[in-house]
Amino acid sequence: MAEEAAVVPLDGEALGEDGYPLAEGRPFWWRADFVHISSRPKTSIDNFSFEQKPTVGRMIDTVLKPRVPQYDENGEEDVFQFFETGMWVEYRGNDMKWKLGVVNRVVRQAPDDWDFDEDGAEVPEYRINFYYNVGKEGLVEKDNIRAPAEALQTVFGMRPWLWQQFTLLQLEKRLRFDADHEDDFDEIDNLRYAKLRWDAWLNDFQNKDFKDLYDKQPKIAQELLQGHILTPFDTIDIVTERLEEWDYDDEDISVYTYLAVLGSGVSMTVITMSIQLITPLLLLYNNMLQSDGEPSGRFFLDSNTSEPANGNFLPATDWDQFCSGEGRPEGKILITLVLIIYASSVVPDSLLSFFRVSGGSNTTYSRINSLRQIIWEQNDDTIMQQIGYKVDRLMNTGYICLLYSIMLFILLNTPLILDIILNALAIEFIHQIDENLADADWWDEGNRWIRAGTAELVIQGVLRLEVLKNPARLCKHFDINADDYKNALGSKSLCNLAVAKRDERNEFYLSEKEWIFRKNADAAKRMNNDYALSEFQKPNVQFGYFAGLLAWLGIRKAGVFNRYRAYRTWSRWEKVLFLPRVPDHIDDYSKRDTLNRQKIKGTATEIGEYVEFAYHVYAVLTGQDMIASVKLSIEHGHVEQVPIRILFGIVEMFFYLAQVCFPFFIGLLFIIIPVCY
Repeated sequence: MAEEAAVVPLDGEALGEDGYPLAEGRPFWWRADFVHISSRPKTSIDNFSFEQKPTVGRMIDTVLKPRVPQYDENGEEDVFQFFETGMWVEYRGNDMKWKLGVVNRVVRQAPDDWDFDEDGAEVPEYRINFYYNVGKEGLVEKDNIRAPAEALQTVFGMRPWLWQQFTLLQLEKRLRFDADHEDDFDEIDNLRYAKLRWDAWLNDFQNKDFKDLYDKQPKIAQELLQGHILTPFDTIDIVTERLEEWDYDDEDISVYTYLAVLGSGVSMTVITMSIQLITPLLLLYNNMLQSDGEPSGRFFLDSNTSEPANGNFLPATDWDQFCSGEGRPEGKILITLVLIIYASSVVPDSLLSFFRVSGGSNTTYSRINSLRQIIWEQNDDTIMQQIGYKVDRLMNTGYICLLYSIMLFILLNTPLILDIILNALAIEFIHQIDENLADADWWDEGNRWIRAGTAELVIQGVLRLEVLKNPARLCKHFDINADDYKNALGSKSLCNLAVAKRDERNEFYLSEKEWIFRKNADAAKRMNNDYALSEFQKPNVQFGYFAGLLAWLGIRKAGVFNRYRAYRTWSRWEKVLFLPRVPDHIDDYSKRDTLNRQKIKGTATEIGEYVEFAYHVYAVLTGQDMIASVKLSIEHGHVEQVPIRILFGIVEMFFYLAQVCFPFFIGLLFIIIPVCY
C-alpha cells in the first residue's frame, strides 16, 4: 500500500514570499482554483467587519490610493476603475439606489470566451472580469460600483456635478423617439456622447482652474471621477440595450406601469381599472342575491323578488343564516381544494409580487419601480406619473388579495360544481387583464415606449429640478459663491421657458450639427416639405390617444424626451457652468488628520433586502411614509400635491394591511369553509 502523505500542521507552516503556503509536497489541486488567475485574490477577514460611519479621509483613500498596475493588450499600463479590499465605495443594488459600503472581497473570474494562445499560455490578466463583494451584496459588477461622491467632491469640488446636470439636459434635447432617425434613443451611444462633451468642457479655457487641479491628481482619481459623473449616461445605455438583463417582456409590467413611467396612457388605464374594480363587485352583489338562479339562502331576501328585505340596498345576514352548512359534500371538497391551491400558489405569488413592487427584486419590473420610487421621493414627477405609480403599486399588492377574498366569498355561496370552477377561472382573467393588455403586440411593439420611458426615468432621477429652478438652492448645492451668481445672473434662475425658446433659435448656442439641422428645418418649412421637416426637426411624440389629442389641441406640450424644455436656457447656463468653487489640492494627504476626524453625511447601511422591505412595509402601515411624502411636497412648494399624497397614503395603508392579513385569512377559511358551506 502506498505511503500516506504527511500531514503538515498549520501552526508554524512555512510561507512563501507572497504570504501563501509553499506548494511543494501538496496535492495537485492546491493551485487548481487559480489556473485562470495570474495574481491571487487578496482577502482578509478584517474586511468583513463593517464600519458604519467612515470618515472622509478613509473614503479619499479610494480615490487617491495608488493601484496595482493593469496592462492592455500592448503591454501598456491601462488604469481603470478598480477597487481593492477595504476600500469604501458606492454600490447599486436592485433598488437602483447608490449606497455606501466597504469592499470585503475582490472576485476575479475568467470571461465566458476565455481561451489559451497557441503556446498554451493564459491570456493577459486585463481580460479577467472583476466582481466585488460589498457589504452584504455579492458579485457586484463594475457598472454597479463607483467611488464615493463625498470623497470625489472633497478632492475635485462640485463643478463636475453641475456639468452633469447641464449635459443631461443637452442629451434630453438631442434624443428622439423616432425609429428611422440617427438620433433615436436606440441609436445614440449615450456614454460616448457624454465623454466627448466631458473632454470639451474639461479643456475649455474658462475651466483652467479646475483643469489645473484635475491634472495634479493621479490618473486613477481622474478615471474614478469621470466614471462617477458619467454613470447616468452609461445607465441609459444599459436600460435600453442590455435586453437580456432588462427584459421588458416581464409579465408584471402592466398598463399602470406605462402611466407611472410615461405619465400618459390615461384612457386605457381608466378602462382597465374600471373593469378590474367594477366586475368583481357586480359578481359579488349578484351572488349575494341569488345562487343557481334562486334566492340566496345565506341572506335575508324577499323570496318573490330576490331583492334585499326591508328595502335595503345590500342584503343583511347573521352568523346562523350565513353559516348554514347545507352545501353539497362535493362542493365542500372542491372549495377546500381551491383553498389549498390558493394557499400553495396565490399566497406565495402575492407575497412575491408585494416584494417586487417594493423594488427589492432583480426583475425588470421591480427595478423600474425602484427608479419610480427615487423620483417619487425627490418629488420631481408629474401628477399623472404620481397617480400611475401609486395605482400600479396598489393593483399589485392589496388589490390581488381583496380580489381573491371576494372570489372565495362568491364560491362559498355557489352550490353548483361547474359554477365554482367557472368563477375560479374568471377571477384569473380579471386579475391579469392589465398585464395581458400591456403584453399585446398593438400596445407597444418592440417595447420601445417602455424602454424610452425607462431611459427618461434615469435622467429624471438624476436631475435636481428643485435645485436648478431656485438660485439660493443652486448656490448651496453646487458650492457657488452667492455674489458670483448675482453678478452673473442677478436673481434669475435656470428655468425660464421664454428664454429657452429664444436660445433654441440663437445659433451661438447650437452645435455644428444642430446648426445644420436648424437651417434645413427652416428651409423645409418654407417649402412645405413635411418629410424633410420630420428629418431635421425633433417631433414632440406622445404615448396614448388622450395625450395625443391634448398635444394636437395645444394643451399638452411635454412629450417623450421633451420634458425639460424650460431648463434649456443655454445663455444662462454659460454664465454659471464654471462658477462652482475649486477646492485646494490635497497634496500627499496634507489634510489627512483633519479629514480622518471629519464624518461623512451619509451612513453605510448593512441590512439585507428583505429587512429593508420589512422596514418599508412598517413605514407605510404606520403612516411614516405618507407623512414624509407630504412634508417633502410642502418643502418643495408643491402644496397642490398634498391631497393626492394623503389620499394615496391612506389607501396604501389599507391595501398593505390587506396584503399582510391575506395569508392568515386563507388559513382561517380552512376552518370556516368545512363548517359553513
